[in-house]
Amino acid sequence: MPNHVLIVTVWSEPQVVTLVLDSLLAQKIAIKEVVAVHTTPNAPPVQQALGRLNDVFYEQKYYGSDIDYRSYVFTSAKGALEDAVTPQQIESVFNNMYLLMRQYKQQGDIIHLGIAGGRKTMALLAMSVAQALFESRDHVWHLVSSPEVLNSKTMHTKEGVTLIDMPFRAHEWANAKEIEQAKTFFRYVLSEAERQVVRLLLEEGLNNAHISERLVKSKKTVANQLTSIYEKCQEFYALSYPPDRVVFIIMLGKYQNLLSQTS
Repeated sequence: MPNHVLIVTVWSEPQVVTLVLDSLLAQKIAIKEVVAVHTTPNAPPVQQALGRLNDVFYEQKYYGSDIDYRSYVFTSAKGALEDAVTPQQIESVFNNMYLLMRQYKQQGDIIHLGIAGGRKTMALLAMSVAQALFESRDHVWHLVSSPEVLNSKTMHTKEGVTLIDMPFRAHEWANAKEIEQAKTFFRYVLSEAERQVVRLLLEEGLNNAHISERLVKSKKTVANQLTSIYEKCQEFYALSYPPDRVVFIIMLGKYQNLLSQTS
């Protein structure tokens, strides 16, 4: 039986976690795990938010022992990310979200994604990952709170809070033409060497350095292969520009299972 997992982006407003969780529990959705995703915990706003969440889950034991809670910090090769504003940081946040949510999808879990907290870029990137990985049973939630709730910073209330189930296009809704296109691209447009790179990119979310290690290739070779892959994608799908890593994963991540049919 799949577990229901709540993943929420957090910055300075920890109540987005508990208010979303309380609303889902009120809907009789049996959340088993809560994950607060964030940038470096050393930033005062994040540190304070995590402190309040630790108090609710560990000190007060507000939810008893039925729900596991943990925080998940976005990292890059240089360590914890300080923010999500530069192109490099944004790509790292996307990769982190992709790996985190892919892990739960591989386990067969149902994900509830809360996007009301954190930087707007976090919410946008999380939505992008949802488009690539989510099934129709998964959900993206946006929390709308009244000014009174926002000002009070209360962690729990039943008044002035509305949880909105945001629409998104689940990958299982892809039509036959889109599936056949992806299969053709993987099988006939990419070389076998390029398929190996794409498999590690889509199935494991690896960066260039890790791909080069796994395939025993230089980083330059992997970078050149990815450039070729993106250019082939542009031509095959008649795009105006070659996609970057993030766009490529959003476009084709939902079809990663087809790679096993192209070997």
